[in-house]
Amino acid sequence: MKGFLFLLLMAGPASAGCSEELRFALDRLGIAAAKVEGEVAEAGGRCEFRNVRLQQDRLLSTVDRVVWIASGLGDEPPFVGPESGSLSLDLEIAGYRFQPLIGDAWWDYLYGLQARRQNVDARLSVEWDLPEGRLTVAEISLDFPGENLVAASWTVDGLGLPALSGQQSELSAIRLVELMANISNSGYLDSLVFAPLGALLNDGSDPAERMAELKQMATGFVAILPTSFLPEDSQRALLALIQDAPFPWGDLSLDLNGDIAASDLLELGLAGDPLAAFARAFRNARLDIDYRPAPE
Repeated sequence: MKGFLFLLLMAGPASAGCSEELRFALDRLGIAAAKVEGEVAEAGGRCEFRNVRLQQDRLLSTVDRVVWIASGLGDEPPFVGPESGSLSLDLEIAGYRFQPLIGDAWWDYLYGLQARRQNVDARLSVEWDLPEGRLTVAEISLDFPGENLVAASWTVDGLGLPALSGQQSELSAIRLVELMANISNSGYLDSLVFAPLGALLNDGSDPAERMAELKQMATGFVAILPTSFLPEDSQRALLALIQDAPFPWGDLSLDLNGDIAASDLLELGLAGDPLAAFARAFRNARLDIDYRPAPE
């Protein structure tokens, strides 16, 4: 829960200027301000950080523009309290690129040219209504080169100030009421999951047989899900996605609605009977899935 608070505090106290807010955020991220180059400005009530360069070891990161605006925070630590109303943060990152630094003039030059068109854009829009205990992530998205996008939004109830105490009695009130996600993949996302997927699945067995076995297990699990949770058209979409795994190309959308206790979600990985735990967690939920594979 404190991670959500960190996101809302990234822009620092309300009375701070853009430069102070930036230093505050860099400190929270563990980045020395002296290592970051760029131009800080205020425009239309928003803070902007332009032409950003950050070199860490053998990695160079550049960003065309970072824009943010936060509201509702107090001027003194801990910045939120019983008198707080709604907190909000809007953050936009445009033109993020990175390149390895080899230490050779020619290789670094070529990697720099290659990175010019590898732009990644990101957006985050969060509102936290403290009196109502509702956290709304209206948008969190990563737009990769080409037709490759990961975007999500969700709403959580029961997340007031008492929940930050970490006490079990307070955590039990936290509930996920809606989650939406959209993923478009035309190949770029494959490169992001390739190495971790290989490390996870490589158990020394025959790869094709292992993949067929995993798909069969997933298909069997989908078959026992009730249609009240996963309607028939969503079942068909999920089965098509499974068959295209591990690198499905196309557009995927998920829409999860219901009353899902956070405590039940946390128990999913710990339960002795995973199927029973899954049924308990999603007993009042519905999941709609649409998957449109890319043409061959």
